[in-house]
Amino acid sequence: MNGAGRALAASRGWGRWIAQDIDRALVVLLSNHADDDKIRYTELAPALRHHGLTIERTVDVPHDLDLFHDDKTPAFDR
Repeated sequence: MNGAGRALAASRGWGRWIAQDIDRALVVLLSNHADDDKIRYTELAPALRHHGLTIERTVDVPHDLDLFHDDKTPAFDR
């Protein structure tokens, strides 16, 4: 997935610092994940916030690889 992150960063014109932050975020997210598991938003957000890493750009990588599950509760359901 690391190569996918770099390719996405290059295609979107993200700078070196953003790409490095996304690499760090992916390491945090994938450190306890099995190959077949999807990454859920409810897992992703707290883990990345704890490390001060960006959520919005990081989620693009697993989303593009069909490894992301957006399990947020819609605002109108709260």
